[in-house]
Amino acid sequence: MTGGPTPAACSSRATSPRSRRHCARDDLVASVSHELRTPLTSVLGYLELAIDEDDHSERVRRYLDTALGSGERLLAIISDILLTSRRSRTSVEAAVHPREIDAVELVRESVLALGPVAADRVIKVSVTETGHAVVYADPGRLRQVIDNLLGNAIKFNRDGGAVDVTVSTDGEATTIAVRDTGVGIAAEDQEHVFERFFRASEVVAGNGLGLAISADIIKAHDGTLTVASDPGVGSTFTIVLPAHAETRTSR
Repeated sequence: MTGGPTPAACSSRATSPRSRRHCARDDLVASVSHELRTPLTSVLGYLELAIDEDDHSERVRRYLDTALGSGERLLAIISDILLTSRRSRTSVEAAVHPREIDAVELVRESVLALGPVAADRVIKVSVTETGHAVVYADPGRLRQVIDNLLGNAIKFNRDGGAVDVTVSTDGEATTIAVRDTGVGIAAEDQEHVFERFFRASEVVAGNGLGLAISADIIKAHDGTLTVASDPGVGSTFTIVLPAHAETRTSR
């Protein structure tokens, strides 16, 4: 393990057995997340040095750029795990720096990055857009949510399945819907999928944090993240965000 300060423990302040269990789990998540930051930062540093070298082909440089971008998003995810271990919406909002961005462009970047994973499973990923979808959002955080939803749609899909990402706007709000042909989620599990550490009965892998973090990020943007699913048929995760800065700054 690397050195440096660790997040403050809460287990010593908890009173009930249940509170102590929750605090112990939060302390573990925060500690592990903190320890992951140092080696990952080192990896990113060496990737940046490699990119600066002149003796790369265009293809190798593209691979390095993709690896660097993925590593930077992973570092952001680790930071968010540290935030959600404290479960403070105020702290999550403080990590969001919104500006006007093109939601379609962000979706296409995510699809491109996850393309090799989908291709390995022969899963077809398509993007359907309706209108010019400008949202007032933090591009890195929103990309993190889209990556998570798209990654899950691929991971829990069937080989040869399909994923359709639809981006639409009505001028007041922008909707991003990720639909898959995967295993689906049982009705009794759907109301819990955005809770920390919850894993649906169909899930055999994962830490139960990705959707919880995604929900916190979308809430910090004054948006909503919902799920509709039919077991054995597939799931649809839907993000709805205010379309323009005025919606947020008028609060």
